[in-house]
Amino acid sequence: MAGAGLIIPDYAIPDAVMVAHYRCDILPVLEGIAEAVSHHCGVILLSQDEAFSRAFVERMERPDRFAVLTAPYDTPWIRDRSPVAVRGAGGVRWLRPRIEDMGRPADDALFARLCAAPVEPVPLSCLPRGNMVAGADGLMLVTRDVLRVNGLRRKDLDTHSAVLGVRKWLVFTGFAGEQTGHADVHVRVLDEHLYALAWNLSVKADRARMARLEEAIARHDPKARILRIPIRSRGERYASLVNWIEIGRWIIAPRFAETPRQDMIRMRDMLGAEGFSVAFVSSPTAHLGGALHCLSASIFV
Repeated sequence: MAGAGLIIPDYAIPDAVMVAHYRCDILPVLEGIAEAVSHHCGVILLSQDEAFSRAFVERMERPDRFAVLTAPYDTPWIRDRSPVAVRGAGGVRWLRPRIEDMGRPADDALFARLCAAPVEPVPLSCLPRGNMVAGADGLMLVTRDVLRVNGLRRKDLDTHSAVLGVRKWLVFTGFAGEQTGHADVHVRVLDEHLYALAWNLSVKADRARMARLEEAIARHDPKARILRIPIRSRGERYASLVNWIEIGRWIIAPRFAETPRQDMIRMRDMLGAEGFSVAFVSSPTAHLGGALHCLSASIFV
Protein backbone atom coordinates (compact mmCIF):
# COMPACT_ATOMS: atom_id res chain seq x y z
CA MET A 1 0.00 0.00 0.00
CA ALA A 2 1.34 3.43 -0.93
CA GLY A 3 2.60 5.26 2.11
CA ALA A 4 3.18 2.14 4.25
CA GLY A 5 6.54 1.40 5.87
CA LEU A 6 9.74 3.27 6.66
CA ILE A 7 12.55 4.43 4.45
CA ILE A 8 15.51 2.06 4.71
CA PRO A 9 18.29 3.72 6.69
CA ASP A 10 21.68 4.74 5.35
CA TYR A 11 23.45 2.00 7.32
CA ALA A 12 21.33 -0.97 6.17
CA ILE A 13 23.32 -3.56 4.22
CA PRO A 14 22.18 -3.53 0.57
CA ASP A 15 21.51 -6.66 -1.42
CA ALA A 16 23.87 -5.29 -4.05
CA VAL A 17 25.72 -2.14 -5.04
CA MET A 18 25.40 -0.96 -8.62
CA VAL A 19 28.19 0.89 -10.39
CA ALA A 20 28.63 1.98 -13.99
CA HIS A 21 31.35 0.24 -16.00
CA TYR A 22 32.54 1.58 -19.32
CA ARG A 23 35.58 3.16 -20.95
CA CYS A 24 35.87 6.67 -19.49
CA ASP A 25 38.31 8.97 -17.70
CA ILE A 26 37.32 7.65 -14.27
CA LEU A 27 37.23 3.95 -15.16
CA PRO A 28 39.89 3.18 -12.49
CA VAL A 29 37.58 4.73 -9.86
CA LEU A 30 34.59 2.70 -11.04
CA GLU A 31 36.60 -0.52 -11.07
CA GLY A 32 38.09 0.34 -7.68
CA ILE A 33 34.57 0.67 -6.24
CA ALA A 34 33.44 -2.60 -7.83
CA GLU A 35 36.42 -4.58 -6.60
CA ALA A 36 36.25 -3.19 -3.04
CA VAL A 37 32.49 -3.76 -2.74
CA SER A 38 32.74 -7.33 -4.07
CA HIS A 39 34.57 -8.41 -0.90
CA HIS A 40 31.44 -7.61 1.13
CA CYS A 41 28.30 -7.95 -1.03
CA GLY A 42 27.05 -8.36 -4.57
CA VAL A 43 27.98 -5.96 -7.38
CA ILE A 44 25.87 -5.05 -10.39
CA LEU A 45 27.94 -3.66 -13.22
CA LEU A 46 25.93 -1.29 -15.39
CA SER A 47 27.68 -1.91 -18.67
CA GLN A 48 27.77 -0.38 -22.12
CA ASP A 49 29.87 -3.27 -23.44
CA GLU A 50 29.06 -6.66 -21.93
CA ALA A 51 32.22 -8.38 -23.19
CA PHE A 52 34.40 -5.60 -21.77
CA SER A 53 32.70 -5.86 -18.37
CA ARG A 54 32.79 -9.64 -18.24
CA ALA A 55 36.52 -9.58 -18.95
CA PHE A 56 36.90 -7.35 -15.87
CA VAL A 57 34.77 -9.73 -13.77
CA GLU A 58 36.95 -12.68 -14.75
CA ARG A 59 39.94 -10.90 -13.20
CA MET A 60 38.20 -10.48 -9.85
CA GLU A 61 38.82 -12.63 -6.77
CA ARG A 62 35.06 -13.23 -6.33
CA PRO A 63 33.56 -13.28 -9.85
CA ASP A 64 30.51 -15.09 -8.47
CA ARG A 65 29.46 -11.88 -6.71
CA PHE A 66 29.08 -9.93 -9.96
CA ALA A 67 26.17 -9.49 -12.33
CA VAL A 68 26.29 -7.50 -15.57
CA LEU A 69 23.39 -5.44 -16.90
CA THR A 70 23.55 -3.53 -20.16
CA ALA A 71 21.63 -0.30 -20.71
CA PRO A 72 22.28 3.10 -22.27
CA TYR A 73 23.27 5.95 -19.94
CA ASP A 74 24.96 9.32 -20.23
CA THR A 75 27.17 9.49 -17.14
CA PRO A 76 28.36 7.25 -14.28
CA TRP A 77 26.64 9.44 -11.63
CA ILE A 78 23.82 7.00 -10.97
CA ARG A 79 23.05 7.66 -7.27
CA ASP A 80 20.69 10.59 -7.80
CA ARG A 81 18.33 8.62 -10.03
CA SER A 82 18.52 5.31 -8.19
CA PRO A 83 15.47 3.86 -6.39
CA VAL A 84 14.44 5.04 -2.94
CA ALA A 85 13.71 1.89 -0.92
CA VAL A 86 10.91 1.82 1.65
CA ARG A 87 10.39 -1.30 3.75
CA GLY A 88 6.89 -2.28 4.87
CA ALA A 89 5.01 -5.35 5.99
CA GLY A 90 4.71 -6.50 2.38
CA GLY A 91 8.42 -6.14 1.63
CA VAL A 92 10.38 -3.41 -0.13
CA ARG A 93 8.76 -0.92 -2.48
CA TRP A 94 10.69 1.49 -4.67
CA LEU A 95 10.17 5.16 -5.46
CA ARG A 96 11.79 6.90 -8.40
CA PRO A 97 13.69 10.12 -7.57
CA ARG A 98 13.15 13.19 -9.71
CA ILE A 99 15.80 15.79 -10.43
CA GLU A 100 16.13 18.91 -12.50
CA ASP A 101 16.69 18.60 -16.26
CA MET A 102 20.43 18.27 -16.79
CA GLY A 103 20.36 17.30 -20.46
CA ARG A 104 20.91 13.62 -19.68
CA PRO A 105 17.95 11.78 -21.23
CA ALA A 106 19.47 8.30 -21.01
CA ASP A 107 20.32 8.83 -17.32
CA ASP A 108 16.78 10.07 -16.66
CA ALA A 109 15.28 6.95 -18.24
CA LEU A 110 17.82 4.48 -16.84
CA PHE A 111 15.97 2.97 -13.90
CA ALA A 112 12.64 3.03 -15.72
CA ARG A 113 14.34 0.77 -18.28
CA LEU A 114 15.85 -1.49 -15.64
CA CYS A 115 12.79 -1.93 -13.41
CA ALA A 116 10.49 -4.80 -14.35
CA ALA A 117 7.37 -2.89 -13.28
CA PRO A 118 6.43 0.82 -13.18
CA VAL A 119 7.85 2.63 -10.16
CA GLU A 120 6.00 5.46 -8.43
CA PRO A 121 7.88 8.79 -8.49
CA VAL A 122 8.78 10.59 -5.27
CA PRO A 123 6.10 13.17 -4.43
CA LEU A 124 8.35 16.19 -5.06
CA SER A 125 9.29 17.65 -8.41
CA CYS A 126 12.98 17.64 -7.45
CA LEU A 127 14.43 15.31 -4.83
CA PRO A 128 17.66 13.61 -5.94
CA ARG A 129 18.75 10.47 -4.11
CA GLY A 130 22.01 12.11 -3.06
CA ASN A 131 20.04 14.63 -1.00
CA MET A 132 18.35 11.90 1.02
CA VAL A 133 20.31 10.52 3.97
CA ALA A 134 18.07 8.30 6.07
CA GLY A 135 18.51 7.46 9.73
CA ALA A 136 16.70 5.17 12.11
CA ASP A 137 12.91 5.08 12.51
CA GLY A 138 12.12 7.23 9.48
CA LEU A 139 14.58 10.09 10.00
CA MET A 140 15.39 11.94 6.77
CA LEU A 141 18.24 14.45 6.51
CA VAL A 142 18.12 16.85 3.55
CA THR A 143 19.69 20.21 2.78
CA ARG A 144 17.63 23.38 2.36
CA ASP A 145 18.08 23.01 -1.38
CA VAL A 146 15.01 20.75 -1.36
CA LEU A 147 12.91 23.70 -0.15
CA ARG A 148 14.43 26.19 -2.57
CA VAL A 149 14.14 24.14 -5.75
CA ASN A 150 10.59 23.00 -4.97
CA GLY A 151 9.35 26.36 -3.72
CA LEU A 152 8.31 24.87 -0.37
CA ARG A 153 8.22 25.82 3.28
CA ARG A 154 9.62 23.43 5.86
CA LYS A 155 6.15 22.36 7.04
CA ASP A 156 5.16 21.47 3.46
CA LEU A 157 7.48 18.47 3.57
CA ASP A 158 5.28 16.79 6.18
CA THR A 159 2.55 16.25 3.59
CA HIS A 160 4.92 13.93 1.69
CA SER A 161 6.18 11.94 4.67
CA ALA A 162 3.91 8.91 4.45
CA VAL A 163 4.71 8.10 0.81
CA LEU A 164 8.43 8.35 1.47
CA GLY A 165 8.35 6.40 4.74
CA VAL A 166 9.56 9.44 6.69
CA ARG A 167 8.61 10.27 10.27
CA LYS A 168 10.98 13.18 10.86
CA TRP A 169 12.53 15.65 8.40
CA LEU A 170 15.78 17.24 9.54
CA VAL A 171 16.50 20.11 7.13
CA PHE A 172 19.90 21.79 7.38
CA THR A 173 21.97 24.41 5.60
CA GLY A 174 24.78 22.93 3.55
CA PHE A 175 28.20 24.32 2.77
CA ALA A 176 28.00 27.68 1.02
CA GLY A 177 30.54 26.82 -1.69
CA GLU A 178 29.64 23.17 -2.31
CA GLN A 179 28.23 22.68 -5.81
CA THR A 180 25.72 19.82 -5.37
CA GLY A 181 23.81 20.84 -2.23
CA HIS A 182 23.36 17.15 -1.43
CA ALA A 183 23.14 15.75 2.07
CA ASP A 184 25.49 12.82 1.40
CA VAL A 185 28.43 15.21 1.02
CA HIS A 186 27.72 16.62 4.49
CA VAL A 187 26.39 13.89 6.78
CA ARG A 188 26.01 10.11 7.01
CA VAL A 189 24.33 7.78 9.47
CA LEU A 190 26.56 4.92 10.59
CA ASP A 191 24.20 3.18 13.00
CA GLU A 192 21.01 3.77 14.94
CA HIS A 193 22.55 6.49 17.13
CA LEU A 194 25.89 7.10 15.37
CA TYR A 195 26.34 9.94 12.87
CA ALA A 196 29.26 11.32 10.88
CA LEU A 197 29.59 14.98 9.88
CA ALA A 198 31.95 16.41 7.27
CA TRP A 199 34.02 18.77 9.43
CA ASN A 200 35.66 21.17 7.01
CA LEU A 201 39.05 22.22 8.33
CA SER A 202 39.42 24.65 5.42
CA VAL A 203 36.43 26.93 6.09
CA LYS A 204 35.33 28.15 9.53
CA ALA A 205 31.82 29.07 8.31
CA ASP A 206 31.30 25.49 7.12
CA ARG A 207 32.20 24.19 10.58
CA ALA A 208 29.66 26.58 12.10
CA ARG A 209 26.95 25.17 9.83
CA MET A 210 27.84 21.63 10.77
CA ALA A 211 27.84 22.59 14.45
CA ARG A 212 24.22 23.71 14.03
CA LEU A 213 23.39 20.40 12.35
CA GLU A 214 25.12 18.62 15.22
CA GLU A 215 22.84 20.43 17.67
CA ALA A 216 19.75 19.54 15.62
CA ILE A 217 20.70 15.86 15.54
CA ALA A 218 21.24 15.87 19.31
CA ARG A 219 17.81 17.42 19.86
CA HIS A 220 16.20 14.79 17.67
CA ASP A 221 18.21 11.89 19.11
CA PRO A 222 19.39 12.39 22.72
CA LYS A 223 21.44 9.18 22.44
CA ALA A 224 23.31 10.47 19.37
CA ARG A 225 27.06 10.15 19.11
CA ILE A 226 28.54 12.32 16.39
CA LEU A 227 31.91 11.91 14.68
CA ARG A 228 33.50 14.96 13.11
CA ILE A 229 35.25 13.58 10.03
CA PRO A 230 37.99 15.97 8.83
CA ILE A 231 37.64 17.15 5.24
CA ARG A 232 39.23 19.87 3.09
CA SER A 233 37.90 22.18 0.39
CA ARG A 234 39.03 24.84 -2.04
CA GLY A 235 36.28 26.95 -3.55
CA GLU A 236 33.61 24.62 -4.94
CA ARG A 237 35.96 21.65 -4.77
CA TYR A 238 34.97 19.65 -1.70
CA ALA A 239 37.00 16.55 -0.93
CA SER A 240 34.35 15.06 1.35
CA LEU A 241 35.48 11.80 2.90
CA VAL A 242 31.94 11.05 4.12
CA ASN A 243 30.86 10.42 0.51
CA TRP A 244 31.70 6.83 1.29
CA ILE A 245 30.01 3.48 0.69
CA GLU A 246 29.01 1.64 3.87
CA ILE A 247 28.43 -2.12 3.92
CA GLY A 248 27.83 -3.29 7.46
CA ARG A 249 30.95 -2.50 9.48
CA TRP A 250 33.00 -1.83 6.34
CA ILE A 251 33.56 1.68 5.00
CA ILE A 252 34.87 2.11 1.46
CA ALA A 253 36.05 5.72 1.44
CA PRO A 254 37.34 8.06 -1.27
CA ARG A 255 41.01 8.98 -1.31
CA PHE A 256 41.49 12.48 -2.67
CA ALA A 257 44.68 14.27 -3.65
CA GLU A 258 43.34 17.20 -1.62
CA THR A 259 43.25 15.17 1.61
CA PRO A 260 46.35 15.22 3.84
CA ARG A 261 47.48 11.84 5.09
CA GLN A 262 46.84 12.83 8.71
CA ASP A 263 43.14 13.36 7.93
CA MET A 264 42.85 9.85 6.56
CA ILE A 265 44.62 8.43 9.61
CA ARG A 266 42.37 10.43 11.92
CA MET A 267 39.26 9.21 10.12
CA ARG A 268 40.39 5.59 10.20
CA ASP A 269 41.13 5.84 13.92
CA MET A 270 37.76 7.45 14.71
CA LEU A 271 35.82 4.84 12.79
CA GLY A 272 38.00 2.03 14.05
CA ALA A 273 37.16 2.99 17.62
CA GLU A 274 33.50 2.44 16.68
CA GLY A 275 34.16 -1.01 15.23
CA PHE A 276 34.41 -0.05 11.55
CA SER A 277 37.14 -1.05 9.11
CA VAL A 278 38.10 1.47 6.42
CA ALA A 279 39.47 0.86 2.94
CA PHE A 280 40.33 3.77 0.65
CA VAL A 281 39.73 3.88 -3.11
CA SER A 282 41.45 6.56 -5.17
CA SER A 283 38.83 9.09 -6.31
CA PRO A 284 40.28 12.09 -8.20
CA THR A 285 36.75 13.49 -8.58
CA ALA A 286 36.48 16.42 -6.14
CA HIS A 287 36.26 18.85 -9.07
CA LEU A 288 33.20 16.95 -10.31
CA GLY A 289 31.20 17.42 -7.11
CA GLY A 290 31.11 13.86 -5.79
CA ALA A 291 32.90 10.61 -5.10
CA LEU A 292 32.18 6.96 -4.37
CA HIS A 293 28.67 7.27 -2.94
CA CYS A 294 27.55 9.49 -5.81
CA LEU A 295 28.97 6.98 -8.32
CA SER A 296 27.07 4.01 -6.92
CA ALA A 297 23.54 2.90 -6.10
CA SER A 298 22.45 0.75 -3.15
CA ILE A 299 19.92 -1.84 -4.29
CA PHE A 300 17.41 -3.37 -1.86
CA VAL A 301 14.98 -6.04 -3.05
